[in-house]
Amino acid sequence: MSIIFIATCSTFILFLFLLQWNFLNNLSYNLHEICSLPVNIGLLLIPVETIIGIGIWIRYRKEKNSSSIMNTILNLVSVILLCTCVFIYVIYINSVTSEGEVKDFNKFAINQGYYVKLGDNMIQISHEQYQKIKTGKWYHFKYEYNRLIPNKFTMVTFEIGT
Repeated sequence: MSIIFIATCSTFILFLFLLQWNFLNNLSYNLHEICSLPVNIGLLLIPVETIIGIGIWIRYRKEKNSSSIMNTILNLVSVILLCTCVFIYVIYINSVTSEGEVKDFNKFAINQGYYVKLGDNMIQISHEQYQKIKTGKWYHFKYEYNRLIPNKFTMVTFEIGT
């Protein structure tokens, strides 16, 4: 593989972490969208670079039976970065955020944990949020979950709505 592939994978991973950073998300929507551009480009470039790299590697192996240590290290780093990108992408693509407003819902205290039921989902909340919930008021909520981990919901914001 090549140094360009390593740079593409590293940039993809860096900007994907920047997108998941809540500070950046709250700072500026435009900055958040700018950071998503290299991720989307990486989603297109990484598979293309992988196919080209495998083709070059096969041609190189047919022409030469011996390989240098530098090429072996470069190939190993490329494969590790490719596996990391695929793993992070699978986690990223299955992350879901839901947001809305609700007036009447159930709250529960189960096994030292506090939960609210929104639709079919039991979402864990903090003790302070549990104490603030009153019937008859509108609440704005935002929660996250991953489709790969069922029944594990995380409340991001939960506040009194309008």
